[in-house]
Amino acid sequence: MLIGICGPLCSGKNTLAHYLVKFHGFIHLKLERKPGHKPLTNNNNNNNNNSYTHQDHKTPTCTPTSTVSSNLIFHTAEDALNYVMKNWTLNFVLTSISTIAQVDIFRKRPFWLLLSVEAPLLVRYHRWCEKHSVDNSFDMLNTFIAQDDLNSFAYSVNHKVQTQGLVTSEGVKKVMCVAALRIVNASNNIKIFWKHLEGIDIVNKERVRPSWDTYFMRLCDLAATRSNCKFKSFFPLPSVYLLMVRTIGMILLTIIFFHSFCGPYYYYY
Repeated sequence: MLIGICGPLCSGKNTLAHYLVKFHGFIHLKLERKPGHKPLTNNNNNNNNNSYTHQDHKTPTCTPTSTVSSNLIFHTAEDALNYVMKNWTLNFVLTSISTIAQVDIFRKRPFWLLLSVEAPLLVRYHRWCEKHSVDNSFDMLNTFIAQDDLNSFAYSVNHKVQTQGLVTSEGVKKVMCVAALRIVNASNNIKIFWKHLEGIDIVNKERVRPSWDTYFMRLCDLAATRSNCKFKSFFPLPSVYLLMVRTIGMILLTIIFFHSFCGPYYYYY
């Protein structure tokens, strides 16, 4: 399973990654962020033999003594995907997802799940002040908002703010729109946040491969979008009518239903 995490500044992306490493045995991967970097392309840097740096590791244990690994840093999304494919029996969490181009590289894989983490603006601002050891002031708030706008929308009215490699050509908000699950991290108590994560069961395998019941119910929802039922309801007087529109979908499983998806030819399940 490969979980990608995106979100605005100081929303709790690394905290979420730390939770997955600490309690579920995931391995933390990061994408290198360079000042003014552009969306990734399919051109790999073959001249650099150290496209990513890592140390030999064993399968992590799901104990609270595990720590977030910071040595798995990749230059491109292709390098990260190649590493994951070579170690496909392990679980990974990838932070620093910032462009749709990066998402497109991973979304073709059946084990990919994209999460977005959000938090209130003032909560993120106080985290930012604590992270950078700065005093809470109007100027600092203005600086943070400008940086957050650059990171989220690739635009800010304050052109004097330092980008610090946070700017992309499209903004992280566009990436968050395609996330499969949106998580709100509004508390500064890490234990409360972890309890919330346990409740939503992020690592549930059905999030990447739905069960048959979920699969057919989604087909029902899709079929319902084709509904165009309209009828007149005379209430309370015959001269007054309401135009009612209902959407209903149905899948009849007693009839042979043809559908297709890729999988191993020797084992059907």
